[in-house]
Formats: sequence, structure tokens, C-alpha cells
Amino acid sequence: GDRFMAINRHITITIAQGSPLSEGFQLDTGNLVGILMPDAFTGNSLAFEILRPTDGTFLPHFDSMGQEVNIAVAPSRSIALDDEIQGLPTRGFVRVRASQIQNQEAQLICVITEG
Repeated sequence: GDRFMAINRHITITIAQGSPLSEGFQLDTGNLVGILMPDAFTGNSLAFEILRPTDGTFLPHFDSMGQEVNIAVAPSRSIALDDEIQGLPTRGFVRVRASQIQNQEAQLICVITEG
């Protein structure tokens, strides 16, 4: 029989020049499964911050072992996200933090699988 094919949604998020932080984005009902990296990117890792809705504070995202979730990245590649980002809240508001300030505006494309 036909296998159900998940639908991918793409959200472009911007890290402004002179900043390590992206704008926030909503995961809605999907799972973040990948990031398409821009050609111009400064730094070698990304971390995630989750919005605490009670006061608008973004909190760094740690795994159950007490380690901050960091993923290794580089310019001009597709990064698969699987075990590293377990626990990112569906319907949550998320932003990414680069390990270095960006020399120029960087646009990352987040691949979100629905269903």
C-alpha cells in the first residue's frame, strides 16, 4: 500500500549582522529535522533557546544529561537534526544561537516535518 509521506515546511530565519541570535520562530505542530546553512556563516555550532511564555525569557536548551544541546555546523551544507534536538517543544517558540557573532546577515532555512 501507499506509505504516508510527511510534508516538509521550510522557515527562513535570520541572524542579523553583528549578532549571534536568530529571530524566534514557531514550530507549530512540526518537528525540526534539518537546517540548510547559508554560504556566509560565522561559527561552527548552533545552540537552541526556548521561549518561556510566562515572562518572555528565552532559555538555553539542555538535554536530560545536563549538557547544552549544540550541533556542529558549517557554511553551505544541509545539517540533519535527529537525536540532538529531542525535546524541542512542538508548538513552542524557538531561536538559534550561533557560536560566533555573524560578520554579515545569515539566513538559515529550517526544515520542519509535519505529521
